[in-house]
Amino acid sequence: KAELAKLALLSGMNKTKFDACLATKEGEDKVLQSRLVATQQLGVSSTPTFFIDGAKFEGAPEEAPFDAALSKAAGS
Repeated sequence: KAELAKLALLSGMNKTKFDACLATKEGEDKVLQSRLVATQQLGVSSTPTFFIDGAKFEGAPEEAPFDAALSKAAGS
């Protein structure tokens, strides 16, 4: 939960909202469900894993292909 809290804070969610989300069983179930979907349907087996327009980047991606995918997705 500590690592998830760090990610939530980095994404802009405040601690109060994060704590409220996980205070209920429903919030915890949603987190677990999203992990199952990522693992089973998307083949995510490591972190970080990024998807950019269908391209999958696992671990620390090489800069050139990652930048190219981001630029293409942004329409640059």
